[in-house]
Amino acid sequence: MLPDDLTRLEQLLRGRHPLITVETMEERLFLEGLSAAMAKLGLKGWTWSASRGLRDGVPGIKPLRDETEHPAGALAHALDQSSLMGRADVVVMLDVAEHLPEPTVARMLKDLV
Repeated sequence: MLPDDLTRLEQLLRGRHPLITVETMEERLFLEGLSAAMAKLGLKGWTWSASRGLRDGVPGIKPLRDETEHPAGALAHALDQSSLMGRADVVVMLDVAEHLPEPTVARMLKDLV
């Protein structure tokens, strides 16, 4: 990530924006920058992908819960945790846009935001 991009991302995170969308061809570099920004701000997070499900950390390392490969499962877990101390400050959803036409996924994402 370019320094200006990292600064802007830190500003968005510090401002507690409920939803940030990013389109990039450099996913790994973005996740590294996001992880650095989160560490600087003391934030914790989860990462979701259809191939690995919901995982702890950004980028996600260890599985959080079985049956979270579908975004509805991951969002249900995030919603369940949203009022608990074990919640994440940031939930990264990789390639979720193709699932948004599903009404349940769209509604759950709105509820989480």
